[in-house]
Amino acid sequence: MVYLHKQFQLDEQQQIVYDEKGRELRILGNAYLMLAHLCQNKKATHKELAVLLGLGELYNGNRIVELMDNINGWIKDQVVQLKGEEYSIAGEVQKVELVHKLENQEQPVIEVKEEKQGKFLNLSWKMLVVIGIGLVVAIWLVKYILDLLM
Repeated sequence: MVYLHKQFQLDEQQQIVYDEKGRELRILGNAYLMLAHLCQNKKATHKELAVLLGLGELYNGNRIVELMDNINGWIKDQVVQLKGEEYSIAGEVQKVELVHKLENQEQPVIEVKEEKQGKFLNLSWKMLVVIGIGLVVAIWLVKYILDLLM
């Protein structure tokens, strides 16, 4: 799987993170694990990340905040955020399947096979409202014409 964000691209299979221009970022180890976990789960508590990173359930130090700052520094944007007790990714993260990678190419070419989560035919709610109104009008028009013919 590949996670796409407007500021980065995370390739789970190769465990590589690219910036928005396709350059490989040196996000490794616990920083990579933290970013990957947040891409997969949208958010995580300090305790969840401490367990994931092997720091222990009772860990309350600054290491996770340092990892967040490092990730944001490498990506050159405030992508990982801390609000209260919860870490999350700012903005939308799209989960896609990597179809192929060309040889001798640093960044994979992604032909997106999107996972349609929570969207009907991948349409926005505004478009669905417009389609719904159009259907209501079409049904009313057909009924009106049938009434005229009878």
